[in-house]
Amino acid sequence: MKRALTAICLGLGLSCIAAALYTSQKADITVSATKDYVSPTLLSQINTDDYVVLPVLEGITVQEQASEDQEDYSSLEQEMIRDIVTSAPEMKEVEKKTTIIADYTVSGNGKFIEGFTDSVLGIGTEQIPEKLEKSLLGAKKGISVNIEGLEGFYEDKKVDVYMTIKSIHDIEYPIPDSYMSSNTEYESVSDMVRMMVNEKESKKRADSRQNTLNQLLDVVFEKTTFTDLPESLVEEEIAVLEKEGNDDTTYQAAEKNLRKLLMLKRLIEQHSIVSISEMETRLQDYEESAKTELSEYEKERRMILLSEEDVVNYLYKQIEVIEEPETLEN
Repeated sequence: MKRALTAICLGLGLSCIAAALYTSQKADITVSATKDYVSPTLLSQINTDDYVVLPVLEGITVQEQASEDQEDYSSLEQEMIRDIVTSAPEMKEVEKKTTIIADYTVSGNGKFIEGFTDSVLGIGTEQIPEKLEKSLLGAKKGISVNIEGLEGFYEDKKVDVYMTIKSIHDIEYPIPDSYMSSNTEYESVSDMVRMMVNEKESKKRADSRQNTLNQLLDVVFEKTTFTDLPESLVEEEIAVLEKEGNDDTTYQAAEKNLRKLLMLKRLIEQHSIVSISEMETRLQDYEESAKTELSEYEKERRMILLSEEDVVNYLYKQIEVIEEPETLEN
């Protein structure tokens, strides 16, 4: 009986010792793991795929953003013609084959109808009625004329016109092609207008593309899934926002910025958009031109931002852009 009790006690003692050793070993492992973990302070210290799940780009569509600028080409044409006229030599008085810049008002039955400023009027080219032209011939700059019952000048109405001459120029109007080719870079007024329209339309298309590019990242960002980000990295982002003088330096703003950075980084890595060597070269050029001291976090952050345009251009090729339907104007 004594031997049995001794054996039982010995067994229990060994079990207690083993349990104690196991608990001690487990605690040592936990302490060791805690000691080994270091909160990341650099973007390179984390794997982006642990925090970012990108959407499938195929199937995403974006509505083309048309330029909001609406050009009045007729007004622009008149402005360009006026510039050419005013660049011609000034005359002392109105003569045949000259052009005047004038302000005038139109009235009928004693009531005001409409006023015009800086109007371009050709003399001796049958552009204006003979009755008005005779009143203007020989007049000097600053002189005003008042013509009653004038026909063939304002729509189909018989009106009274009060006109003041602002300047007189030694140039025919409409401007001849010979004058345009000899004194401007254009062959004719129509050539000038065509070039102007092409330039404006080209700019509108470029603006439209840029507006569309600007929303590409927003669309992908909305469809990207993020896990909780390391607080240490968010704090690094807050420090940068404060250094840059941003108005919003809250935790939420920094977290959103950090998500965008990690999304860009993930896109670059996953689709091999920009090589590391190219990113480092761009950073070096930036540091040399900016002449500012950057922290290691700021350097990694700047490398990503300097590649943002490359990412956007890549997305533009991958995402379907639905063109803005043309609208007819009355």
